[in-house]
Amino acid sequence: MIKKDVKDERDTSNLVALKTMIRDEFTGRQKMIFDNLCNVASLKQPTDICRVNGDPYLDVIVDVFFLKGLNDMDDVDSFDHFMNNIQLLDKENNEVGRVSFFDISAVYPMPYRGVSDEALENVDIDEGDEEYGSDGETLRDLIKINYRCATEEETEKYLRRYLAS
Repeated sequence: MIKKDVKDERDTSNLVALKTMIRDEFTGRQKMIFDNLCNVASLKQPTDICRVNGDPYLDVIVDVFFLKGLNDMDDVDSFDHFMNNIQLLDKENNEVGRVSFFDISAVYPMPYRGVSDEALENVDIDEGDEEYGSDGETLRDLIKINYRCATEEETEKYLRRYLAS
């Protein structure tokens, strides 16, 4: 997290400078999540946002204001407030919720047209059992953790969704 007790002399007047600052201050996972949020916001791409504390948001769009707000940011307190209130929209631009950056465990971009039933049925589910994480986890393990699945059926549902995307 950005240290509030130290005056930040870095230029945060544009997104490029801010991304550089974030790369210096955030962990590897936070950097990846931040970059993914910027990418899906700029493309208005439907996305699954998995949360540490709560159910995932499915097929949401990160409001493009996320990028504009970051670009217009002028101090660390504004940054903290903004990062704790990321607006999520449905495909009709209605707000479906807000999420704190620090509550996001994963960002999974989804196809613009959604995931068809046919695509869900035709995935090679065995791909989910290959090693995927840095500590030997499988994709199935990561999906179960990030989507907070309570049952194997739920894990398979989200694994198929991920693989079909």
